[in-house]
Amino acid sequence: MKIVLNDKTFSKDEAISIVGGLARFKDLCEHWRIRFEKSTSAQNSRWKCNAYDVIRYAQINFRGQIKKSMLHSVNTGMVTAQNVSTV
Repeated sequence: MKIVLNDKTFSKDEAISIVGGLARFKDLCEHWRIRFEKSTSAQNSRWKCNAYDVIRYAQINFRGQIKKSMLHSVNTGMVTAQNVSTV
């Protein structure tokens, strides 16, 4: 996988959503766990984040999925003890 993804890149916004948020992304970049480069030194230049590094530190957002299912249960009136205990 490293050989295939090492020459691919993600934009900054894509990388932030994959690793689990802006704070985590900043921490990973500060500690050089995600390699990145900017095309120019301008403030609004495009970021190119190494795809292998981003996938390596990817995080799945289970909590958001649980909240959405809980909200659906509340809206449909199907609140059970099992649904309430998962939040």
